[in-house]
Amino acid sequence: MENLVNAILALECNCATVDRIAEIRGEIAKVLPGTQILERGRKALARAEARNKAKKTAEASLKAARTSGEQMIASRQANADQMIASRKAQANVLVPLAVVGSFAWIVLLAVGNARQRRSEIGILRAIGMGSRDVLVLFLGKALLVGLAGGAIGYIVGYLVGTGYSGPIDQSLFDLNWLLTALLMAPALSAAATWLPALVAAGQDPAVVLQEQ
Repeated sequence: MENLVNAILALECNCATVDRIAEIRGEIAKVLPGTQILERGRKALARAEARNKAKKTAEASLKAARTSGEQMIASRQANADQMIASRKAQANVLVPLAVVGSFAWIVLLAVGNARQRRSEIGILRAIGMGSRDVLVLFLGKALLVGLAGGAIGYIVGYLVGTGYSGPIDQSLFDLNWLLTALLMAPALSAAATWLPALVAAGQDPAVVLQEQ
């Protein structure tokens, strides 16, 4: 078979690598040392170069799109964090004001309620109810009202917060905040009612009934 084969024509593809000709030369040199490899198809080379260029362009476009997407996500996250920080700052100011205002309002309501029920308190004291029982009656009512107010306030706040925050906070429900509302609201109501209830319970029933 010696000297019977003097040339081999092969169709190569340049899809996988940038310089496929050099790789082919290296692979054939391992099997047939001293073999001369000539590239005859310029059109194929041009197509290969075009494919390489298109590949590089596509990779560059993909990288640019990925970078742009990452920047957009980072920008949205920064805006969301800034909005959340702004709302937290507002809450740090508004919540204490709301607590103080609620306390003052409950005190006024308790004082008004005690004045309106002076005759009832006098009758209860006259039939044998002690000052402690009257005080417990007022504070018990304050606790129930505070508990109901805390539950309603949390539900309303949750609904308003969900509609106001939009996509920033998907879940605003927090069991700890619910328990805080159910504990703090009755405590605040009882604390605000304590002094008016104490004054009402300490009234002399005889004086109250004489005034009526």
